[in-house]
Amino acid sequence: MEKMSLDQAWRFYFGDPRDRHGGKPDDSTWRVVDLPHDWSIEMERDPSNPSGVAGGFFPMGRGWYHKTLEVPEAWRGKKVLVEFEGIYMNSHVWLDEHFIGLHPYGYTSFVYDLTPYLRYGKPNLLRVLVDNASQVNSRWYSGSGIYRHVRLLIYEPVHVAHWGVYITTPAVSTAEATVHVATRVENEAGEAHEAATRICPGRTSGSAAPVVARYASALPPGDRGGGRWRNPG
Repeated sequence: MEKMSLDQAWRFYFGDPRDRHGGKPDDSTWRVVDLPHDWSIEMERDPSNPSGVAGGFFPMGRGWYHKTLEVPEAWRGKKVLVEFEGIYMNSHVWLDEHFIGLHPYGYTSFVYDLTPYLRYGKPNLLRVLVDNASQVNSRWYSGSGIYRHVRLLIYEPVHVAHWGVYITTPAVSTAEATVHVATRVENEAGEAHEAATRICPGRTSGSAAPVVARYASALPPGDRGGGRWRNPG
């Protein structure tokens, strides 16, 4: 899996631009910002602002971000996700004219699958509306905007699912512990594939980590969760 940071050189507009719907707006008056970004902290406080004492009397409101993504032909056949670590609050996301999703909260990370909408070898416009106008919605200063990191995740057709590794310790004592590791593997290729997971507890002094468990299975095409293995201990 390849990770690509999208933190640099977003265009930002506070409020609602007239040409916000449809294609790429005229962004000549938009600011260039890097993430993480909080537009509220940049503004003047005023006792009349609806954010009140909890919000430090800062302006909140609505803001728009967009960023052009260059998608190479080499990504064709792969799975491409965009991961937002945190947006405050109530975000709407589009890729070009396609509405990707709504995340009605401000303190959790989320991902969207961009793969069906990508235009390979061409620019793709990722647009984000952040709506923090409904006040008061927090007991403390929350800020407004894309306040955490954003990245692209590029997967091969057969891959460990995003957030697909689960580790639990059902039995722990002063002498030993039982560790369960469950891994969800997805096959989004057009044919069956043999896939395997290895559990390696770590490495010491630069030596290769020992393999304490290995599980293999044939995954049918389109399997998005059946390839789940569990280490019993």
